[in-house]
Amino acid sequence: MPSSVIGEHLDCPPGATTEFLLPAIHEIISRLREGHSRIYIPEREPQKATGEMGHFHPYTELFLQISGIEIFQCGSQRFAACPGDITVIRPWIWHHERGWADGAQPFRMLVFMPTTTRTTILCCHAKSDTGHIVTQQPAIQLPSSAGQTAFAHSLSTITSLAQYAPGDHHAAIREIIIAALLNMAADLAQQAQKSNQVAGKVVQAEALIITMLHRSDLSLATIAEQLGCSSAYLSHLFACEKGMSMTDFIHRKRIKLAEAMLKESCLNISEVARGCGFRSSAYFSRLFRKLKGTTPRAFRQQFLGQQWA
Repeated sequence: MPSSVIGEHLDCPPGATTEFLLPAIHEIISRLREGHSRIYIPEREPQKATGEMGHFHPYTELFLQISGIEIFQCGSQRFAACPGDITVIRPWIWHHERGWADGAQPFRMLVFMPTTTRTTILCCHAKSDTGHIVTQQPAIQLPSSAGQTAFAHSLSTITSLAQYAPGDHHAAIREIIIAALLNMAADLAQQAQKSNQVAGKVVQAEALIITMLHRSDLSLATIAEQLGCSSAYLSHLFACEKGMSMTDFIHRKRIKLAEAMLKESCLNISEVARGCGFRSSAYFSRLFRKLKGTTPRAFRQQFLGQQWA
């Protein structure tokens, strides 16, 4: 019999991460194939009165229990999902859940919520005193793709089969869930690969910028040429990763270098400007004042005054 905890060798992340999700998903797929995972699909009941505890969604939710125990209440239906168990909540079904640790094992649960534009993946824990489910951030957002369309279609097929003689379709439902999770794992792996490629380009660009700060020809175009990609592509990657344009990043790094030179050298302002890659000392002084709120000369005088105070 397999371990009662999914991914017990993995560190619990602060949010949903592919490093945690992929091994956990593949472990649950293995359990499904071995027949060790239970599948819960609550039946639809009359909608609950307004104000009664619980909630519903206009889309299907897929719950994967990683560790601990989750107690579901779906109208008159109540059940406990244990590690490795899978729960599919159909659209508009009123439900309420609480999570509890199981001995030394904390409560951990993954939730997959596919919509027409994206699939959201949440990693959740529970408050130890109340059992309230808490979503850990950040979540993963997978944009619409062929894989995500297939994932959403799989969940829709599952809910249709469960509506009509669910006992007769248990094996089919299990196989469809396996296929859906394989699609999800493939999309997550592809996203992780793309993220690594983006991060690699940006890291390379940053390293080149640091080594070329003194050069007056340093620009987005020269860095892109060095990395063998277009300026537009690199500009987009850099802005997404750093939250600022490459030009702004270069300016900040050059001004930081200028601060050190003003403090530690006897070079005049023009020499400092040239040493930081600026062709014009006037432009250097304007940019320095814009970013630091003072002129290079005043900055140096203030620093020297503090040294002698």
